Amino acid sequence: MVDKFLKEKAEELMQLLGIEGVAVEVSSEDNLWRLHFQAEAPGMLIGQRGRTIAALQTIFSLAVLSHFGGEERVVVDVNDYRQRQQERLADLARQAAARVRQTGRAVAMPPMSAFERRLIHLALAEEKDLQTASDGEGRDRHVVISPAGN
Repeated sequence: MVDKFLKEKAEELMQLLGIEGVAVEVSSEDNLWRLHFQAEAPGMLIGQRGRTIAALQTIFSLAVLSHFGGEERVVVDVNDYRQRQQERLADLARQAAARVRQTGRAVAMPPMSAFERRLIHLALAEEKDLQTASDGEGRDRHVVISPAGN
């Protein structure tokens, strides 16, 4: 039911925006719905620094929330952008973790969206000798990686 709703709304949005050459697939795991767009021109759906894909995720999450209630989560991906982003951020987190271990000093990551910060926290969650925390306000919010116990 949620899958059909998401697919219909996604296709309807692409039509309203006049975006052609987009295939839409929906999959689920537990209460997580993945709305995947395969586009001939993905840049328009991803946007600068992923802002458009984040906006799409917010729109579809709110649509599902208002229509089905609060148990369902939605993740939007375009041409595997989220997967590549997750791998890139995990590499960035590992590099910063190596600097923390080498110097014994905290490393502040660049400002990131909430989604990106969450990926950094998850990438380092199993590292018992390190801790991560979000710091800053608004667009300056970032992750600080430090030795555990500091």
